[in-house]
Amino acid sequence: MPSTQLSLLTDSEVYNRHIGISPPRLQDFDVRSFSDNMATVTLQMSPFRLGFYQFALLEAGSGTVGQDGKAQAFSNYTLFFNVPGQIIYWDISPDWRGYYFNLSESFYTVPLEGFPRLAALPFFANFTPGIRLLKPEAEQLTGLFSQLVAARELPTTHFHAISKGLVNGILAYGLRYYARYVSEEAVAATDQSPAARFVALARKRVTALSLGLPAQPLTPGQLAEELFVSPQHLSAVVKEATGRTPTVYLQETLMQEAQKLLRATSLPISTIADQLAFTDPSYFSRVFKKVVGKSPAAYRQEGLAS
Repeated sequence: MPSTQLSLLTDSEVYNRHIGISPPRLQDFDVRSFSDNMATVTLQMSPFRLGFYQFALLEAGSGTVGQDGKAQAFSNYTLFFNVPGQIIYWDISPDWRGYYFNLSESFYTVPLEGFPRLAALPFFANFTPGIRLLKPEAEQLTGLFSQLVAARELPTTHFHAISKGLVNGILAYGLRYYARYVSEEAVAATDQSPAARFVALARKRVTALSLGLPAQPLTPGQLAEELFVSPQHLSAVVKEATGRTPTVYLQETLMQEAQKLLRATSLPISTIADQLAFTDPSYFSRVFKKVVGKSPAAYRQEGLAS
């Protein structure tokens, strides 16, 4: 991922200007067709940090979308999700076809039952990169998205009201398809080793910290308890699988997030340390230097100079 120093893209207007498309109708909501955007959007985009939720359907096309430093290969019938605070970039083909919308909590004023905030929707809450849809599922969403895009031609008041209903319909279908995905993943996960489950859980927890969400248990002992294994057994299987103890693996994973935040944001080092659950900034700096080989300040300065 290229190094850069970019501010948070706080709303769709700033985002649209950044990627080279026309302004949105509403500040806290925007809907687009990928095929309409392809004429002006840069197909290879450097990293930037989102300030809103994004729900997208790739009906056809291929390419790579980076989310928090991890590249995801997307293709036909992929539903993918981004959340505020994520650092994303892309390298996509010009034949992308599909739709997406950007929205903020301020737009979500008529919530789905059981999900009072966008942050509670499981595909956002679990930082799911994307899921593959069945063709009928993709066609169902395509129909709703096409209605949503067509509604942009209506007067603003009508567009605002109609778009809320259509967005909720799309989110509700997204929940249904996500439930199928989770069910299939749960079956596959029964074959995963404790080490693989530890790695997945650790990365999920560290990603949550990086996005500024409330901290959840992250010590090896706490994770061992959640995985229903003893700390001693977890230590043995993680070291065998990764070559590192659980503590070292967690430190390295935290420092990977720290590097992204140092390069892609202007947050003070002390704030980054606190966000990653280090109560002592000095200890954070020592761990960072041990893992990365240089201090956080030197690492950030090197990024600015490159």
